[in-house]
Amino acid sequence: MRNVVSRFKSKGLAKLVCAAAFSFKRKDFDDNFGKIRQTNTACAKYLEDIGTAKWTRTYFPENRYNLLTSNVAEQLNKVLKKSKPSLVVEQFMFIQRMLTRWFSARRTKSSKHTGLVTPEVASVIDTHIRLTKGSKIANITDWSSQVKGVFGHPYTVALDNKFCSCQVFQKLKIPCGHALLVADSIGLPHVQLVGECFKTLTWKDTYCGVIYPEAPFGEITIPPAILSLNLQPPNTRRPSGRPKDKRIPSTGEIQVTIHL
Repeated sequence: MRNVVSRFKSKGLAKLVCAAAFSFKRKDFDDNFGKIRQTNTACAKYLEDIGTAKWTRTYFPENRYNLLTSNVAEQLNKVLKKSKPSLVVEQFMFIQRMLTRWFSARRTKSSKHTGLVTPEVASVIDTHIRLTKGSKIANITDWSSQVKGVFGHPYTVALDNKFCSCQVFQKLKIPCGHALLVADSIGLPHVQLVGECFKTLTWKDTYCGVIYPEAPFGEITIPPAILSLNLQPPNTRRPSGRPKDKRIPSTGEIQVTIHL
């Protein structure tokens, strides 16, 4: 969205791009992209040249889930900024201690959670249930049904294949409201429809590993193959001027100034 705002000045264009990017169904995407083309043809060409599989939910061929993973990398970069002026060994020790704290805090948080799915996913499920309240269910088979929303739109659900024609179930690996209604009608627990990656047990397993502090030199036996290595620093030329300690902001990023 920031890239679009920085390149094209048409009013409301960024919202249309977001609507197209987050569309689950191809028809909804085509409708939104048609509005983008009507608003700004240059922007439509810019997005087409990128490739719809790289920025849209509906055309992405793999499991995109519902997470912004690049934000995790940016947070890590921000924290590592503190250790940048240090020597390499000191940087490794800084990273080790930081990850030890992170894993310990997340291990404690996940161990205290009693639900079968993570808190964030439980909140998403509650929202899905609320949005489909009042829908009508018509059975097709033991595991399939048609759900009609409050506005009369029909959706086909197949619980055995974890499928709904609204596409939310398949794309997020979290049951949509239609699937949850059908599951309730046959007494199927919601947790059986959630992807394994969103279950509490997987959350706990993610942080079960322990990162120990560095051992005092000489207490660990170093293999002869490592001892015999002759490791030298790379032959590089240091750039002129003072080393930069600030990262280059991405396109359209708003810089926040803190006044003390």
